[in-house]
Amino acid sequence: MRPGEVLFTLKLLSESLHLTQAELFKAANDAELTKAQRKMLADSGVVPEARLVEIDAQLARLAAAARAHRADLRNRGLTEKQIEDAAAGTFATEMAVAAPARPTDTPDGHLEIQEVRADLGRQVAAGETMCLLADHRLLAVEGRAFPDEAPLIDRALREGRPVEVEFGDAGWPPHGQTFRVGYVANTIDPETRTFRFRFPLENQSRDTGGKEEWRFRPGQRVRILVRTERVENVFVLPAEAVAREGADAYVFRRSGDAFDRKPVHVVYADRRHAVVANDGSVPPGVHVATTGAAQLNRMAKAKSGAVPPGFHVHADGSVHVGSH
Repeated sequence: MRPGEVLFTLKLLSESLHLTQAELFKAANDAELTKAQRKMLADSGVVPEARLVEIDAQLARLAAAARAHRADLRNRGLTEKQIEDAAAGTFATEMAVAAPARPTDTPDGHLEIQEVRADLGRQVAAGETMCLLADHRLLAVEGRAFPDEAPLIDRALREGRPVEVEFGDAGWPPHGQTFRVGYVANTIDPETRTFRFRFPLENQSRDTGGKEEWRFRPGQRVRILVRTERVENVFVLPAEAVAREGADAYVFRRSGDAFDRKPVHVVYADRRHAVVANDGSVPPGVHVATTGAAQLNRMAKAKSGAVPPGFHVHADGSVHVGSH
């Protein structure tokens, strides 16, 4: 649905609503008659001033009654045009319920009908929910952390540290958003023993044959990486650049078509990165293999440092299998 499109058309059955419209028409009609009467009496020049004051008071009472009826109809959802029509004697018998409009400073886009609760021909009461609409342009990413992690999340909030999010949305271009924790809950969930934190996410969409497809969907599970500390004097490498043997870790320094295995000290590692201490084992400026460290380690143990047939090395240090 587009904002402003009609969702439902209601037939108005409320007696009080029709009565209020009738009262508004009567007040407006009486006011016109009273104004005409006053003008006639004032033009005659023989009417006492007290009589004109009495008529003015009557006009004020009619105007106050009309304002009250208009306010009542406005609160019931009638448009200004419907109210003016009622004052002129044309009463509203139907009401269109439209999708809400967006603020003028927000981008355009569709609204999604998630649930319809009103069936055709069913009688509904004032205030009853007829449908649920969703606007997926702006979402929130919610993370959950354990109580002992609260100081780290609070520090990320205070210092505005960037947060990385792994969406698993292959096929879409980079979203280009910078995320920072914007809210941290003050309570602990009694069932999960975790607390919530979240930050906004601007959604993206694309047209798939006339249907709008959203990139991010409510309920989608993601992985949140919160930066909790700064590590100095280190090298950040891809995880595949480090080979492991028990407690030992190695990288492979390129030397022509061969690689030298160098032990390193890993100070931090996750699924994507390995942070290696700059302790002299691998001097700055040397080229190391950024992928295939596990295969190269097996070759090194087999006493062969050269790249075997079927492997090739790219300029960025990545090791690949297959032809160039």
